[in-house]
Amino acid sequence: MSDGMMRRTFLHYGLLAGTASMALGLGRDSTAEVVQQITLTGGWQSRAGGDAHIPDVTICREGELVHIGIVVRHVQTVAHHISALRLYDHQRQELCGMSFHAALSVAEGLFVLRLPPGSVLFAVSDCNLHGLWMKRFSV
Repeated sequence: MSDGMMRRTFLHYGLLAGTASMALGLGRDSTAEVVQQITLTGGWQSRAGGDAHIPDVTICREGELVHIGIVVRHVQTVAHHISALRLYDHQRQELCGMSFHAALSVAEGLFVLRLPPGSVLFAVSDCNLHGLWMKRFSV
């Protein structure tokens, strides 16, 4: 996957809208995609961590219920961490989310929603140093 990043400015533009996953029996979603790709240059590239900030999404549908696993493979220290994961629909409405303690947690979660097939969602991770990162996917 290429480096992709969405900064806090995407809120203004209206775009808001693995290990644990394997243990849960969720399959990798082949329809997940990075919505915008930005080439990171210079010192920012090494600091930002590229793919380490982008949510990894797995999906398992059981009838009308959709199990969505989200994990961000990112360091969790007081100085640098993922503070929250959120799910938004195509109308930029927050569907659900969770917050994380800086040094005591792992940035992963399982969300169970009732969604029609083909629904477009956005998984958003919030890094305390590098802002918001997003992945668009459909269920």
